[in-house]
Amino acid sequence: MCSLRNEDVLCKKCNNQREKLFKYIEKKNSVTMATLGPRGTTSSEAAMAFKKYIEQRNHLANLKIDLYDSFELALDEVHKRNADFILLPNAYGKMTSFYWDTSIELGFVFTNETPEYGIAIMDKRKLLNKSTLTISTCKAVEHLLQELMDTTEFRDRDFEIVEASSTTKSLALLEEGKVDLTLTNDTSLKNSKAYFISITKQTDVLWSVFMLKTF
Repeated sequence: MCSLRNEDVLCKKCNNQREKLFKYIEKKNSVTMATLGPRGTTSSEAAMAFKKYIEQRNHLANLKIDLYDSFELALDEVHKRNADFILLPNAYGKMTSFYWDTSIELGFVFTNETPEYGIAIMDKRKLLNKSTLTISTCKAVEHLLQELMDTTEFRDRDFEIVEASSTTKSLALLEEGKVDLTLTNDTSLKNSKAYFISITKQTDVLWSVFMLKTF
């Protein structure tokens, strides 16, 4: 979207891309954004923030959010023209492939604060005599596991990681009794009986909105 070789070029190209996206929305009014779900994931929260921004900027706009089990499935819907945009975090491990996809172009970037992340549990009593615990997490926040575990009473236990596609799916594994603990966020916990046993952390993340390339 931007070239860092010249500040004027950077600003001009950023503005041009944003205006192209805004004009696209103004032309259609009703548009769809695809991103990672289910509801409660950090991606779905960022999509809601973008929806609010767009609809405040253009009162005629209606931005629908469709949630998928992976960013790749979300991109398929853009390719099929079932969605107008895809939203994903720049921290996503496979982000490079989206930048090199010649069928889409970067239309908008913004920062959004993540929900609070922490280690959650359902029933502490069941874990008291277990030497090794299983913990579900999505890959994007797996690096936080040890730091957060060190703030719990289970800091000296060994643990095995069970991967999930999102923070909400990670919580579901805990609720289904398939793991002992989970690394999830507070938006996913809203309607759950699970609760945090660690400190919580949040940060600002850079998000990118891609749209089908227009010539």
